[in-house]
Amino acid sequence: MSNDAELIDRNILKLAPGGMRRILRGEQRSTTRSGLRRYTLGSGLLVDGHEELRIQITLLELLQFGKLDRVHAIAEGFESVLELMAKIRRFYPTIRRSDEITYVRFELLEDEPIEIYRGGRRSRRSRGFA
Repeated sequence: MSNDAELIDRNILKLAPGGMRRILRGEQRSTTRSGLRRYTLGSGLLVDGHEELRIQITLLELLQFGKLDRVHAIAEGFESVLELMAKIRRFYPTIRRSDEITYVRFELLEDEPIEIYRGGRRSRRSRGFA
C-alpha cells in the first residue's frame, strides 16, 4: 500500500516511558486519548521515547469519558472501569465525565520493539511495510 508511510505518520501513539512493557506482556491492547484524535484504521506505531513497535489500529471509538465500560477497561489491562478512569485522570486531571475521548484498539505486528535512539539522535530502521 503506497499510503502506509502517511498512515503511520498520522497513527503514532506516544506512550509514557515504560508503557511498552504492559503491551509486550499482552496485558494491554488499547489506549485512550483525551479529545478527538485524527487517527485512522490501519498501520501505526507505538512509541515510548526509546522504542517503537508496529501496530495495526483495528478500532477507533469517540465517546464520552463517562461512557467507558468494562470492555474498554479489560482491553487496557484493568479489572474495572474505575481503575481505568483513575489511570486516565493521572494524565488528564481535569477530565469530566462529559468530555470526549478517543479510544484506540490495536494488534501488534511485531513481537519486539525497535530501539529508535542511538547516540542522542533518532535512528529509524528501514521497514518493509506491506
